[in-house]
Amino acid sequence: MLKKTVLAVALASALLMTGCANKMKELRNQNESLEQRLADKDQQLSIMQKKLDALDRNKSTLESRIAELEKQKTGITKVLDTTTAQKSELERQREELEALLKDLSGIKVKQGAEGNYIVMDNKILFAPGKIAIGAEGKEALKAVADYLKKYPGQVIRIDGHTDSDPIKRSGWKSNHQLAAMRAHAVFSELTALKVDPRRMYIVGFGPIKPEVEEKTVEDKQQNRRVEILMVPPKSRVADELLKPLSAS
Repeated sequence: MLKKTVLAVALASALLMTGCANKMKELRNQNESLEQRLADKDQQLSIMQKKLDALDRNKSTLESRIAELEKQKTGITKVLDTTTAQKSELERQREELEALLKDLSGIKVKQGAEGNYIVMDNKILFAPGKIAIGAEGKEALKAVADYLKKYPGQVIRIDGHTDSDPIKRSGWKSNHQLAAMRAHAVFSELTALKVDPRRMYIVGFGPIKPEVEEKTVEDKQQNRRVEILMVPPKSRVADELLKPLSAS
């Protein structure tokens, strides 16, 4: 009987130990699985953190870009406002000049890429091949001078133009020389009418900037002209020419 009891106890102990071993193995397996899952989670968290860091960097880059674009927008808006104001001023000036000169023949106002021009036909200014200004031309230039004296900051460029016919009998060396001398004659007349010479300059274009393509005698006549450009304020040319005035 005792032997059976001992055997039963031994068997129970063996079963218990086997069960404990299996349980321990199961627990170890569970622990290893949990550790692996935790490692996977840590890896996922690391990946997510890297993505968040990248997003933060992208956010900073985008914010900097947005700030730069806002700055550019502000600059563009200022340019547009300035351009609109300049366009409005050019239109006002053109209308004023047209009203001033409307009763004079052989003179007109046109608006070009560089500003407003007063265009004077040579027929009211000069005899063929000559640089002496006639009575009609002097009358027209007096009106121009009166306008310029109302706006002492207005810089002008006086452009001499000819047709393409080569010089033959007038004694001038070239059309460019004749154009420059005619522009100078207008400059001298305006100076005599008390327009400050420091805000005027002259250019002799000769035949290189025709108003129209020369096909007829009338086309050639139209190309023989003097143009007075009203240089827009705050342009580089205006600033350079007004330096002597501001220094005096």
